[in-house]
Amino acid sequence: MSDNYGGHAIFADDTNRWTSLDGLKGQLTASRDWTRDKRTHLDLLSRVGIPSLSIAFEHDLFFPPTGERDAAALIPNCEHIVVPHAAHGGLSTHGAEPVKRIVEFCSAVEAAK
Repeated sequence: MSDNYGGHAIFADDTNRWTSLDGLKGQLTASRDWTRDKRTHLDLLSRVGIPSLSIAFEHDLFFPPTGERDAAALIPNCEHIVVPHAAHGGLSTHGAEPVKRIVEFCSAVEAAK
């Protein structure tokens, strides 16, 4: 497996991530609406029925690793990792480690079928 794990360039390329400004606006609007929603969504996590991977970034101020760890604990069969030295947007700045773990996780899930 190469250093880019076959997909690192795709995950880390912010310049080509959005197909249009409408796509970016839609994602940001959905994110804002989710964080402003007063309902608790954590109870829904126990309903996830597939193997899951939770990736947190050590210095992420928006989604701190402790909160992600707690949420991941509610998901059956969820593996949780923390990428060291990375902040919010760590997939773009520290892409090699999370992409490696994503590939490993997906390969293990596929092998278990």
